[in-house]
Amino acid sequence: MALRTWRHFKAKLSSRKSKYKEAITPEFAGFCLAAVAILGVYCTVRPQHSGVLGAMTARSVSRGVGQAALLLWFFIGYRAFRLLFRREDRHPWRYVLVDAVLLAAVCFFLSAFGERFLDINPGGYLGKASHLFFSHLLGKGGSFLLSAAVLGALLLWRCGQKPGVVMTWIGQRLLHDWQEWRQAVGQAKEKPATTLRKALPKALPGSMEKPVVRARSEAPTVVTPPVFNAAAKPPLRKPVPAMASATTTASATLEAPAEPFKLPPVELLIAGDGFHVMAKEEELLASAQHLEKTLADFGVQGKVVEIHPGPIITRFDYTPAPGIKVQTVAGLANDIALAMKAMSVRIVAPIPGKSAVGIELPNAKRAVVRFREVVESPDFQNHPSKLALALGKDAEGHPIVADLANMPHLLIAGSTGSGKSVCIHGLIQSLMYRATPDEVKILLIDPKRLELPLYNGIPYLFDPNQNPDTVRVITDSKEAAKALEGVIKVMDHRFKKFASAMARDIGHYNEKVVAEGGTPEYYLVVIIDELADLMAVAAKEVETSIQRLAQMARAVGIHLVLATQRPSVDVITGVIKANLPARIAFRVASQTDSRVILDCSGAENLLGMGDMLFLPPGAPKPERIQCGLVTAKEVQVVSDYARSKGKPSYERLLSPIASNPDGSPADPGAREELDDLQQALMLVLERRRVSQDLLKAHFGSSARATDLLSLLEIKGFIAKPEGTNRWTIYFDRIDAYLGQLKSQSPANG
Repeated sequence: MALRTWRHFKAKLSSRKSKYKEAITPEFAGFCLAAVAILGVYCTVRPQHSGVLGAMTARSVSRGVGQAALLLWFFIGYRAFRLLFRREDRHPWRYVLVDAVLLAAVCFFLSAFGERFLDINPGGYLGKASHLFFSHLLGKGGSFLLSAAVLGALLLWRCGQKPGVVMTWIGQRLLHDWQEWRQAVGQAKEKPATTLRKALPKALPGSMEKPVVRARSEAPTVVTPPVFNAAAKPPLRKPVPAMASATTTASATLEAPAEPFKLPPVELLIAGDGFHVMAKEEELLASAQHLEKTLADFGVQGKVVEIHPGPIITRFDYTPAPGIKVQTVAGLANDIALAMKAMSVRIVAPIPGKSAVGIELPNAKRAVVRFREVVESPDFQNHPSKLALALGKDAEGHPIVADLANMPHLLIAGSTGSGKSVCIHGLIQSLMYRATPDEVKILLIDPKRLELPLYNGIPYLFDPNQNPDTVRVITDSKEAAKALEGVIKVMDHRFKKFASAMARDIGHYNEKVVAEGGTPEYYLVVIIDELADLMAVAAKEVETSIQRLAQMARAVGIHLVLATQRPSVDVITGVIKANLPARIAFRVASQTDSRVILDCSGAENLLGMGDMLFLPPGAPKPERIQCGLVTAKEVQVVSDYARSKGKPSYERLLSPIASNPDGSPADPGAREELDDLQQALMLVLERRRVSQDLLKAHFGSSARATDLLSLLEIKGFIAKPEGTNRWTIYFDRIDAYLGQLKSQSPANG
């Protein structure tokens, strides 16, 4: 009975196994392996976006096989391809074993090569173990030669080629190249010199290029480019009569319309190294253990779960034990800096999106992040916005590109020498590398008179109070206040224009205008290098102008970038902070200054020299970035290139009111504004006082009264001193202005 039961169970089990074997087809297995290979490649290339399991898998594979991780996923993907498209019936596991041995040989060779020439271990634990074993037997040199021999033999065997066949093929290719080179040299020597002398007069006169001779053609061909440079030197002799047609063609080319503005090439910038010196894995693990021990000595138990080395700092993701308050870890920053022998330590408690605390320690050797590295990155080159800003690289070495159109205004603050001016240069260079002068105009204000005058003469400059031929970087604080008032008028003019076109913003307006064949509006970026000096000279006027522009100018394509080295509450007032949500903070002296800029601490622990915190709008915590280095030589070279391509050109909308031949204003809107201003001044002279209620009762609109009151203050007819609530009226200015209008009227002309 028991024997019969056992036989029945065995038969049932064998039938179930056969069903499972029929269900698991080679195509299904190949699909699963393909999915594993794709996920493995994604986790290896982008571990920071792969989640906890993906990052753990990538880290484990990288530690196991080192730089051969992609080769492992390639072998798995190749096996999946074979199962999906080519049925394998002849011992597939034998090929899997061969691929495994080949992977081990690659790791062995990488470890031997890296330790001998690079002083690193790119072969992972597998390659290091093999290298240590054979180094003990044969020495480091013998281990390296053995690894190369084993790898070469396995590659030849896996490819199914004999060594003799491979060597013969290489020899044939080298012999073929040698014969071609000898034949070309022989043909060049056989060419008569008289042929070249006869061909030389056929070149276009004034050509600065040497003739290019094609050696393989039957007769030498002289290739000379046509003359496109109007500034080229004239030829020393008159051209022969046979070249009259060629000369006519060249002159016709000179009279052709100018080519469109070309953006500066990235070759004008200094190239970076392309890599940064990273600490060895053993050193990072030792630092993590030391960090855990230091926190444990202060009663904080936990574990370092991830290490993120970067060009400037290394971030350790620390997970405290249950029951440990985050604030307890944040309060040990100075103690951690003392134990780790670091200049300063910044603690991110907690990291957004992670259940860990970030502890940022400065690297022993800081890498130099060049501005060109960020400009050449796909994130900047493929950015859709014309106002893309190349800020620098984050703590892990990834380029950071922000959009000024979405900020929409930016506040930069930091102490002297922390990298603020370099950051401003980077922002200006970003605009010059993203847009043409017809797309973006820049109003530059530099009361320090040192940094921004390098950009004088570039075609991007704009000043509402100056003509294009006289526009320059504004260095006088009083002129800067008037320029900001002029930008407000540009804003009002654009609002009227957009309202008449039924457009909600500048993008919508430009789409409509381009569709109708008109000229689109350009973006206007106002950059102030030192806000504190403007606030010291004309605090009320500057703050009022900034408030109006920050509140309303985004829709019409006007954006502000304000920078200051004195982040105090009298410079960065509550009105300015409320309207500039995007902030950049460089190193500051105290935690109070950091809170003025970012509304949180952290900027006092930065390292200086371009180390900054960037707080985009809506972000919970600032992001640490190393600003891209822009030297004065790079600024000069790029500015010279832009000056060589054109001059400032724009329609001065806010020039003195354009008049018709009879003296009346040409613009109906300007005529109405002039009439309202004249009526308001006559009312003030009659009543000997001014208030919003008085203007409202006369003009019948509260908004109109507010605008006129602001216009009277901007024009300098009235003022309200600090500490008083009464308007001071300058009657002499009003009399002079009304008398000037009366003398310019047609009746008195």
